Order: sequence, then structure tokens, then C-alpha cells
Amino acid sequence: MPLTLAPVPAPMSSDESIVLPSLLLESVTARRSDLFTLPAGVYGFESCRTYALVPSGREKLWWLQSADRPELVFLVADPFHFFPGYEADVPPAELAQVGASSDGTLMVLAIVTLPQRDGEGPTANLRAPLVLDVDRRVGRQVVLVDERYAVQTPFALS
Repeated sequence: MPLTLAPVPAPMSSDESIVLPSLLLESVTARRSDLFTLPAGVYGFESCRTYALVPSGREKLWWLQSADRPELVFLVADPFHFFPGYEADVPPAELAQVGASSDGTLMVLAIVTLPQRDGEGPTANLRAPLVLDVDRRVGRQVVLVDERYAVQTPFALS
């Protein structure tokens, strides 16, 4: 069943719809203007720079589908919703590297790792969140200096 990109506020420079193949989601339909560019990619996947943010069907959870590789899709979560008290102190210089601005509408997302074996639970990467400028459709994965946050923080999906 194809999924459609959820509306997220953004300047519309192109209404051209594209279909992104996805091994997990089958296919994703999005407007080119709704795609996010991560110029440095995601750590470990630096060559993949264009992504669609797709609703997962659960509150504050999305799929981040790569437009470059059909097999690359991340589950991402709003860390402020799932981890009360979470703070992402992102230096303005980090945002400036990709043309993002603290004046824009920023969205912070944690990448969720799902368990591969029974008895293990999912984890969220609170140490290196994705920071997306929703207005400019650009983003960056940022490593926080705050040592309170771990790369593998236990995460309850229920």
C-alpha cells in the first residue's frame, strides 16, 4: 500500500510529485518541494542526502525514507514527546553549515533502532539527533556535547 507524505509547512517551489521506491514502505509519493536535503547525510550513510518524512501512523513517529536508496529508511521520533526534559542545545554554527536558521521552524528527531533479537527493546539516539529546518527543507545530524544523552537510550514504543 503506497504511503503519501504528510503535509508539513514549507515553501512550495515545485508541485511535481515523485514516487520513491521503498523496500519497507513499498513506495512513497511526495512533492519534490517536500523532500529534505541533508548535505552531510546521516552518519554511516553520508552519500544519501535526500529524504522524505513519512507519517508512521503513530503519534510523533515518522519514517525517514531515503530518495537515494530504496532499502534505507529510518524510524524517527520526536524526543521531546517521548523523553520529557530532553534538551537539544544546537550551536547556531551547526545550523549555519547547511543554511538552516534558528529563526526558522526547526524539528528535532531522534533515530530509533528497532531490536533484531527477541528480548531486546528499541533504542533512540538522543546524542546525535537530526535537526531539520522545515521552512528551508534542509537538515543535519548533530552530535550534542551534553553527556546526559546516549546513542542507545532505551525507548518504549507503546
